[in-house]
Amino acid sequence: MIQNEDIQTNKEKINYIERYDPLNDYIQASQIKTTKAQNEQDINLQLKDLDLKELNKYLTSIVIEEPPKIKIFEDGIDFLEQIKDQILCGYNCLIYGYGSKQKLLERIAQNIINEHQGYIIFQIKGYRPQASIKMSLIHLIDSLRPNEQKKEKFSIENTLQWLQNYLKKNNKKLLFLIHSIDGKNLWSQQNQELLSKISFIKKIQILASFDNYRYSTVGKLNNTLFNSCNTYAPYIEEIQQCFDQQINKQNREDGLWYIIESLNDNQNTILTQLARLLQNQSEGVTFEHFFTSCKDEMIISYRDTLKDNLKELLQSGIVEIKKEKYIINHSDKIIQQLASRQLV
Repeated sequence: MIQNEDIQTNKEKINYIERYDPLNDYIQASQIKTTKAQNEQDINLQLKDLDLKELNKYLTSIVIEEPPKIKIFEDGIDFLEQIKDQILCGYNCLIYGYGSKQKLLERIAQNIINEHQGYIIFQIKGYRPQASIKMSLIHLIDSLRPNEQKKEKFSIENTLQWLQNYLKKNNKKLLFLIHSIDGKNLWSQQNQELLSKISFIKKIQILASFDNYRYSTVGKLNNTLFNSCNTYAPYIEEIQQCFDQQINKQNREDGLWYIIESLNDNQNTILTQLARLLQNQSEGVTFEHFFTSCKDEMIISYRDTLKDNLKELLQSGIVEIKKEKYIINHSDKIIQQLASRQLV
């Protein structure tokens, strides 16, 4: 019996890859080396192998040319009712299986609020690079009390207590709709512990999806039911979100070198000197320290000259001031490249 289930699972996996692997053509076109192991093709794919701009264009074209068709499965309607009933009975629900479950969760949540006006739905996209349960709680509280003055600093205990009191006073229930509860950032111990605390609160429930099979042993949610559902829907938005941060970073670095080319010789020399200082003082450099260093290196002789050049660098966005210290808000790699320049 176990062997038959394994065979069926492999068939579903192969079918899913064949139908909805948006990277397949791109990877083949990029001629990335592959090796065969155990009758399966293991792709040795590194982020550096991808042209992120081209990949983004490719994924966008898929959405435009072939909009994803959500297929829950033959008994899809019964499944939606099943999850809705579990939520209404007070359970937390986690859904796993092949394919993106974003549209599925949104449809379940919409059915709940259509039939039960007492629910507040708060959506968290765990696959986003900056996903955080703590920040989501802050945004939620701010939206529930927009006109109230904040009298105390944020703390988990005070926030959860306020939320509990609010729901009780207004006879409301709160449903956290979390896409990819096992997302890279939400996987942290701090986020998982906070989710665990939330799962114990009456009038608050969690409806979430996960894709990493280990989550069932890592997540410690209270009163939770696990449900399997294969949607076979492509992870278009999730994949795009993963690469968006890298694409923006790549564009920002391209723009940096374009701006540097427009600097005069004096500004370039000052920028290089700042980069060299930042290699040992990553938190930033004070003006006096910077001026002394430039004077010792015979780059400039007067404070006003340094101030005028720094003003130009600040306006260009290359240099920033953080806590009264000058920094170059770019990666260590960029700072190292700037510091290693040999200027005439």
